[in-house]
Amino acid sequence: MITIDSDPEVNPVSLGAHILTYIADNAGEVELDELYNVLKNSYGISYDVYVYTLDWLYAIGAVNLNDDERLVCF
Repeated sequence: MITIDSDPEVNPVSLGAHILTYIADNAGEVELDELYNVLKNSYGISYDVYVYTLDWLYAIGAVNLNDDERLVCF
């Protein structure tokens, strides 16, 4: 949930956009650990925020895991 006092760079909507862009730039799939490390280094996010964002993207049908357990976007 986005609140008035939340950081606009580190919220599920903004991070979700970065995640989808990163996946698209990497042949449409990415390792979960690799993606977390990229976001942590770029935005200093916690693992909880990362998981909340992935949950949100999954709930809206934007991402899924393939048979190789790599994150893919639609």
